[in-house]
Amino acid sequence: MEQSQIAQELFLFADLDCEPIATSSAKDWIFSFTQNSDDVLIRISQADGKVVETRSGKDSKYKSYRGLLGSAGFGNLKRFVEAQKALILRDAPYIQNSEAHLPIVGELEVAESGEVTQDLLSAIDGWFRPDETPSGGIKALVVDGPAGIGKTHLIRALAFGRAQGFTAGAAPPILHVQSRGRKLTGLTDVIAGTLQAMRIALTFDQIPILAKHGLLQIAIDGFDELADPSGYDTAWGSLRDFVESIQGNGGLLLAGRDTFIDASSVKKALPLLDTSQTASAHLRPLLESEATRWLSDREWETDKLAKLKGSGLFDEGSYALRPFFMSQIANFVSDDQEFDSFISFPLRSLISALVLREARLLEPALVGLDIQLITQLLHQFFGEIAREMFDGETDSIDEATATILIDFVFGDACAPDQLDMLRHRVIAFALLDQDIAHNHRRFPHTEIKDYFAGRNLIRLIGRGERSKAIKRNIIGSDFLETFHDIMRRAPLSEAASFFERALDGIKTETSADRTRRNLASLVLAGLSDTSPLPSPVYLSDLPLDEVFMREKVGPATLVRVDLGHLDIRGADVSALVLVECQIGTLLADSTSALPETLPVPGILMIDEKARAKPVVDTRDVGEWITQHKPISEEIEIKSASLVYFEKLCRTVLRQNWLVITEIDDDRTSKLLSDERWPEIEKILSERDLLRYKISAGVSGPRSDFVTILRAFMFIDPTCTEPDIAEIKSRINALG
Repeated sequence: MEQSQIAQELFLFADLDCEPIATSSAKDWIFSFTQNSDDVLIRISQADGKVVETRSGKDSKYKSYRGLLGSAGFGNLKRFVEAQKALILRDAPYIQNSEAHLPIVGELEVAESGEVTQDLLSAIDGWFRPDETPSGGIKALVVDGPAGIGKTHLIRALAFGRAQGFTAGAAPPILHVQSRGRKLTGLTDVIAGTLQAMRIALTFDQIPILAKHGLLQIAIDGFDELADPSGYDTAWGSLRDFVESIQGNGGLLLAGRDTFIDASSVKKALPLLDTSQTASAHLRPLLESEATRWLSDREWETDKLAKLKGSGLFDEGSYALRPFFMSQIANFVSDDQEFDSFISFPLRSLISALVLREARLLEPALVGLDIQLITQLLHQFFGEIAREMFDGETDSIDEATATILIDFVFGDACAPDQLDMLRHRVIAFALLDQDIAHNHRRFPHTEIKDYFAGRNLIRLIGRGERSKAIKRNIIGSDFLETFHDIMRRAPLSEAASFFERALDGIKTETSADRTRRNLASLVLAGLSDTSPLPSPVYLSDLPLDEVFMREKVGPATLVRVDLGHLDIRGADVSALVLVECQIGTLLADSTSALPETLPVPGILMIDEKARAKPVVDTRDVGEWITQHKPISEEIEIKSASLVYFEKLCRTVLRQNWLVITEIDDDRTSKLLSDERWPEIEKILSERDLLRYKISAGVSGPRSDFVTILRAFMFIDPTCTEPDIAEIKSRINALG
């Protein structure tokens, strides 16, 4: 390195009010400055690079400039790893018991060696260590996967393992940078927030220096959440500057949803990472055998494991196979009624169990309130907490605000001494974990926050109100996916009010904020062919950021609507009419049914086995789109029975099981009330393509369930199996 480069780096550790001086002698480069009001003199030998640091009249010697940067007066890595261990243990105390961890499974793809699929954590840790001979570039790892798959846990495990084993000459520690739900204006603010939470003296502008010299590696968790989804210009630009600043022996890990980032998109946006030193890791859900083995190791009883399997909790696509939810379900799903509830709506079941447990803990102290009212008030309280977070684009809330919300929700129902108890109880609620920020609380998982925020939003919009989030936020696909599930289970009266007020707002809103586009995204996410609509959906002249649709989508007309990111995996959107519309990125799978008027997207990504891959060749894009558009009436006419059957199959893909018994005004529980079902059931039973689950009926209404095996094949136009074609033909002939 040149003397000027070293001076530029060292002087970032100097006091702001000093005048650093860089001089030289025949043998040494000499740097003098003050740090924490102490005089510091650094001599670096031009011959062998050895360093002598003089501080308060005492000399310290280092074999290299890199050794100096890691010392107590500069990077202070020993203090860094101790603070990091303490922070991780506070946020995730389970981390030190590695035997209790759910397995991290997936693939590590490295340019030189192909794929590594066993012991993924060890494989990543080994590959991500700095090379002994720096190439002058950057070692980068892109980790992708759906929500709840274990990306944050992977980074925590890597960082904690590095911190535990830190010694001189060991692999460098990893700085875990989290978005915490905020939109990124620059990496510096989230890095600064992380350092502040660790209570260490390092500043955000010193981090690139340590990373550049291989003393520290950076992991950015939730990169896809940090910026505008229609281009990510802000985030990519900020990251591009950061990548340039750590060239040398830097290490960078980027984690995000597989639908938004992968190694190819990172290399395209950041040419400096377009090298063989950039690898990718794809996290996948657990297999049934892996989940069963983990629960068996936890000494689960055989009959309980059988119930889990029989209830469909280990079916492909189930929430239970995502590590976060597997760990929670293992704690709460204990009887037949809870199994049934989970099948009907996994996320709601988990949250209801958590809230009910909290209500039972509060019941003895809240004399005069029955358990039902306490549970209702807790749901309302957590909904208000989620609303505050959603409006503020953050994943946490300060304890003072949470206390105010206790008074707002419980004030009319509780006595003063009970309110005082609840205010102190806020920090102990199981659904509000300690956040990285001091005196802040957060939900255990983003999807739990999204559930409460979504329920709150349906009621809010149904009353004609507008939250800050609707006016200014970018609503992402993760939230829209949870919102879709909530709308599918929403009472008809709530759903009708939501659609009426939302569609009216789209037509009449005149402000220049994001209200119209966010209302439109919510309407499309909740739209199905059974939605209680006041009038046909008509949207025009709107730029939409992220659009999410599933199952059988009801008719809607979109005119001059720009769809930045359209996710229609598993959806039948053939009833949509798109006029003069544009699509930036289309995310689909083999079961997606397209409308005749679909424009060619800028980017087509096909989901294959929980991994989204871009289709690069324009001819392949055109061929795939043609294959998934409706076939003309002269070639094929689908009867009402076949259309209904395909709708059942799409619902099975989304929720695994269909409810046989009608429940309240839940639209999904009425699907099998159709007069066509008995004949279709008979045809499927002849081929052993149905599986039933009969509830024990311990308490509450009895709910029996049925699932259709090989459902995806019946709606995949590329499927050529003769028996599938024959069954579809028989169902089609029912008329």
